[in-house]
Amino acid sequence: MSRESSLRAQLVEGIFASVMFGFTANYFTPFGLLLGAGGFAVGLLNALPRLCNALGQFVSAGLVRLMNSRVKVVSPAVLLQAGTLFVMAVLFLMPVSVRVPAFVALVGVHALFGAFGGPAWASLMSDTVDKREYGRFFARRGLVFGIVNFVANAIAGLLLYVVPEKMYGFVGLLFLAGVCRVISGIYLGRMDDVPIAYSPEKHDFS
Repeated sequence: MSRESSLRAQLVEGIFASVMFGFTANYFTPFGLLLGAGGFAVGLLNALPRLCNALGQFVSAGLVRLMNSRVKVVSPAVLLQAGTLFVMAVLFLMPVSVRVPAFVALVGVHALFGAFGGPAWASLMSDTVDKREYGRFFARRGLVFGIVNFVANAIAGLLLYVVPEKMYGFVGLLFLAGVCRVISGIYLGRMDDVPIAYSPEKHDFS
């Protein structure tokens, strides 16, 4: 695949990823409260993703070295992350006593899978984008995806406002977010898997 095709793939991937984040980032805690989360569980919902994100990034480089590929790390990690959203969407079918602990655990796993792919994705993009265009490219990308994220966030809030049964509103949001993340993972898998350049000094990829 050419560089241009990879850039088109990351554009589509980024749009769907931004929609997924817009549908979820600000709505995990409200969903947890709806499930019956107390103060301690809400604290975990905010703290656990940060811990899992740090742990995931710590092992990311090892996964890339093991697979000798960044695309083979990023795409499966994103698809697995999508899977956690689908499981969240059916938590209301579980016994009440396990809904909150299961949701807290899923939020942590969701963050962990995202962190597995983060450094590998950043490294892959650095080799895909023309280095002379870094500033312009990432500024434009940030603007476009920021707008998409904002619109998705607003749509999510509107959906929850107009749906009488809030549980079904959250279920719909999580399911749609999962679908968007699946599409995102598919397009990540279509990017050119640029050969990894290892640093002789650091014995790691850049």
